[in-house]
Amino acid sequence: MMSVQKRKSILIVEDEAISAMNLKTTLISLGYRVTGIASSGERAIEMADEETPDLILMDIHLAGRLSGIEAAEQILVRHSVPVIYVTAYADPGLVNRAKLTKPYGYIIKPYDEREIRTRIEIALYKSEWDRNLLREYENLEQRVIERTEDLTQMNAALQKSETRYRLLFERSGEGIFIFEAEGEDRGRIIEVNNTGAAMHGYLPEELLNLKITDLDVAEDLPVTPARFEDILRGKWIGGEINHMRKDGSEFPLDFQAGLLELDGHNYVFYVMRDISERRRIRDALEASETRYRRLFETTHDGILILDADTGQIVEVNPFLIDMLGFSHEQFLGKKIWEIGVFRDIVANKDNFKELQRQEHIRYENLPLETSDGRNIAVEFVSNIYTVENKKIIQCNIRDITARKSAEEALLQVNRKLTMLNSITRHDILNQLMGLQTYLELSKEGVTDPVILTYIEKEEQAAKAIQWQIEFARNYQDIGAQAPKWQIVSGIISSAIRQLNPPGTDINVNVSDVELFADPLIEKVFYNLMENSLRHGERVTRMDFSSRESENGLVLTFCDNGVGISDADKTRLFQKGFGKHTGLGLFLSREILAITEITITENGEPGRGARFEITVPIGAWRHAGQT
Repeated sequence: MMSVQKRKSILIVEDEAISAMNLKTTLISLGYRVTGIASSGERAIEMADEETPDLILMDIHLAGRLSGIEAAEQILVRHSVPVIYVTAYADPGLVNRAKLTKPYGYIIKPYDEREIRTRIEIALYKSEWDRNLLREYENLEQRVIERTEDLTQMNAALQKSETRYRLLFERSGEGIFIFEAEGEDRGRIIEVNNTGAAMHGYLPEELLNLKITDLDVAEDLPVTPARFEDILRGKWIGGEINHMRKDGSEFPLDFQAGLLELDGHNYVFYVMRDISERRRIRDALEASETRYRRLFETTHDGILILDADTGQIVEVNPFLIDMLGFSHEQFLGKKIWEIGVFRDIVANKDNFKELQRQEHIRYENLPLETSDGRNIAVEFVSNIYTVENKKIIQCNIRDITARKSAEEALLQVNRKLTMLNSITRHDILNQLMGLQTYLELSKEGVTDPVILTYIEKEEQAAKAIQWQIEFARNYQDIGAQAPKWQIVSGIISSAIRQLNPPGTDINVNVSDVELFADPLIEKVFYNLMENSLRHGERVTRMDFSSRESENGLVLTFCDNGVGISDADKTRLFQKGFGKHTGLGLFLSREILAITEITITENGEPGRGARFEITVPIGAWRHAGQT
C-alpha cells in the first residue's frame, strides 16, 4: 500500500515526448512523484545516478546508442531499483533478453491507467519484499562470516590440538563441509561433520565418495563451477539453495562458503543450515496473505482498514466502494473523519479516540448517505489488530437497509395483531362478565347439591379463562416494538416511582450505561421490587448495582428479605409458579431474552434474594456513546 507520508518516485524513460507527458500526468494523478523524463538510455543512467527513484518505467526501444535493456543493465549494476519495461512490440526474443535483467513487469502499449497502477503497485511491493529479504540475507551472511572467521582463527590454533578442532567440528549445530578446491578431485567432499551428513540423510563416510555436484539439484548444476571460481578468487558467497537428500527428496538450506588454506593447500569451506521450517513458515505466511486478500476482495461486507495511530484509511475493499458509490482514490490516504459519509460514526479526531480505546465496538442502525444521495442503514463493527508490529483498525460495514425494512414491516403486523387481540379480548371479557353474573344468579334458589357442584365447576372454568386472557394481555406487548437504547438509571427510577414502596430504602448505584432492550424492560425492574415486597417478608432495603465482566455488563438486584429456597430456585422463572399470578418473573425473563440478556437468582436462602442480569457485549454501552 502506498504511503501518504512519502510518495513513491518514478523515473520515466521514453523517447516519444507526447507518450512521456501522458504517462507523467497519469502517474501524478495516481499519487506518484515523477523524478524526470529521460529520452535516451544514456540520459536515463545519468538521471538515475543523480536521484535513484523507487521505480523505473523503461521503454525498450530508445533513440540513442543504448537500448532500454542496455540502459537497465548499467543502472542495475550501480543501483537496486525495480524496472518495468514498456514497449509496443511483444517479440519473444526481446522478452527473453529483457528477462536477463530480472524486470519487475512488462507492459505492452497501448495500456490503460488501471494496468499501469496495478503493475506499479505489484512491482513496488515485490521490490520492498526483495529488499527485506536481501537485508535478512546480508545480516545472516555477516553473522556467518563472523562465525566462520572465528572458526578460521580457531583452525589455526587447532592445528596444534586436533582434539579441540574435532570437538568443535563434530558438535557444531550447523552442517560443515570441506571440499577439495584444486586438481582433478576439485569439488570432492574430503570432510563433513555429523550434522551435515544427517542433514542430507547420509553417514559421514558415505559422503566422502561424493562431490558437491552430487548434492546439488539439477537446476543448480550449471552455476556450481561459477560459485567455486568466486570462492577461489577469495570471495565469500552465500544464500539460499536446494540440496538433494540420499532418498532423492529436495530441501532448502542457507549456506556460507569461502576459501580455506591449510598447509599451503586450498580447500572450500561450507557452513550449511537446514531452513525447511523457515521456508515452510514463509510459504504459509504468503499463503495466508493470499487467502486474506481473496476474502477481502470477495466478501459481501464492506471493509475499511485504518491506521490505528493516525486514523488514515489505508485500504478499502471493492464491496464497500460499490455499496457507497465512491472511488478507491476518494478513500485512500484520508482521515476517516474527513470522509463525509462516515461523520455519523467519527465526526472528528476526538471521536476517533473511542475507536482507538476499545478493542471491539459495534454500532447498529447507523445511517450513511451514498454518493447518489440514498440513505442506507448499516451495522458497524470495529476491531483492533496488530500486523507486523503496527496496530490497525478493521471496520466491517454491513448494509442492513433491507433487514430494517423487514423489521419495520413485522412491527406493523405485530401492532395490527395487538390491536386485534385487544379488541377480541375486550369482547370476550365482557361476555365472560355476563357469564359469571348469570352463574352467580343460577346458584340462588338451587338446592340440589349436584347442580351446585356443576355451577361451581363452571365458575372455576370461567376464572381459568379470565386468567388466560389476563396472561395474554400481559404478554402481548413483549416484542411488539423494536428494541432500543435506554438509560438504566432512568428505567429503575421510573419503576420506583410507579411502585412507591413506603418504608423501604432503595439504593441505586449503577454506572452511567445504556442497554439495548425491549421497551418493556422497565417491567423487569418493577417486577423484581414488587416480588420482594410481596414475598420477601419484612423487606426494608433494596440495592441496584453494576459491574463490567469479561462476558459483558452485570446488573445486580438484592434485598434483605428471607430469600428464596433451593427448591423454589429451580422453578422460579417457570410460567405459573408463585403465590400470585406466577407471571412476573416468567415475563421478565422473556422480555430480557429478546436481546439475549439473561437473568439468574443466586442469593443465599435466609439472607435475601439476589438477582443478576447479564448483558452481553454489544447490548450495552456507556451513556452518550453512539
